[in-house]
Amino acid sequence: MEQFLGPVGAPGRIGVSYVEVHPTKASYEVYLYTVADVGHERFFDLVEFPPFAADRHEEEFGLLVATAEDPSNALSAFSVASPG
Repeated sequence: MEQFLGPVGAPGRIGVSYVEVHPTKASYEVYLYTVADVGHERFFDLVEFPPFAADRHEEEFGLLVATAEDPSNALSAFSVASPG
């Protein structure tokens, strides 16, 4: 499950952020992603966008913000990680 959070950055360097819940064998992890807005009419898959911070490597990408043992707690953490 993913939720778009909106734009980040400043004019001239725009990015977007979103949160995502990943199931694992023993729990559910909630990650926050901030990506460079490189999209256009035919390229709009946020998962394919590069990290907003140029010094981040793809394997370091995403910030773990919560871990939960069941889906309902992951969704609660998901809402807490989402502004608004």
